[in-house]
Amino acid sequence: MAVDEKKGWDGEISEELKTKWIKWVCSLKAVEVPRTIAPYLEDVTAVDLHHMMDASGKAVSAQTVAVVMQPTGITKGLLTSKSRIAKRGLTIPRQELVACQMGTNLAANVNKPLEG
Repeated sequence: MAVDEKKGWDGEISEELKTKWIKWVCSLKAVEVPRTIAPYLEDVTAVDLHHMMDASGKAVSAQTVAVVMQPTGITKGLLTSKSRIAKRGLTIPRQELVACQMGTNLAANVNKPLEG
């Protein structure tokens, strides 16, 4: 249950909220974020990039996911993403075009280093 305390910027929080905060911060030690999309120490046989874009009346977004193939297995991972709040007054088809432009820019930025 969320606790909403109406305190000033420098106001002391309750012991209950302080306890919850410390417990949450301590739980962050168990969070692991994989840093590689090629986890096996062997040659990469292929890399497929999947670019996805979407739009709604509230936001537009674009994502690039890499599918890395190695002899030991296949790994999928998010390379990059971008989102922004939708502009008012634009139709959904127009928002979709904005998302496609975002996706095109992401694709160009990701493909450049891979070409060299």
